[in-house]
Amino acid sequence: MSKTKKKPAKKVVARIDRNKEKLLLKFREMPIIQVAVSQVGITRMTYYRWCDADREFTKEAEKAREEGVLYMNDMMESLLIKKAKEGNLTAVNTWLKTYHKMYADPSHFEYIREEMKKDDPLSPEQIKRIAKCTMAWDHVDPDEDERDEDYETFLEGEERK
Repeated sequence: MSKTKKKPAKKVVARIDRNKEKLLLKFREMPIIQVAVSQVGITRMTYYRWCDADREFTKEAEKAREEGVLYMNDMMESLLIKKAKEGNLTAVNTWLKTYHKMYADPSHFEYIREEMKKDDPLSPEQIKRIAKCTMAWDHVDPDEDERDEDYETFLEGEERK
């Protein structure tokens, strides 16, 4: 007596097809398999079983995950830009290393470090003046006319060279 596989009921096939479609949509938003399958309500093993049984689904899933990676890249890039605009130096550094040839070259940073070692460190007074100037830039009123005399108070007491 041989065992034959029963064909799944139409309801089961329809449910599997719906879940496959949900998973493909989820992959376009979140290309991480474990996260996507758990949000759809299936197991990781079910996903792999579907891939083994259906090459077309496997291709569609791979394509959807690639689209999801591109989507996530756009989102991460947007967050990176937002953080850089907020003055987050790690974000600025990441952007420059990624999009600016000069900063992508690690030897450039070594050159800068060597040059910085040659210079004398800033005095506490210089640091204080730089901080004061930075604060002035943070509080510029866009409606004010920005002329050189606006910054005269910063230079009070300083020798002009």
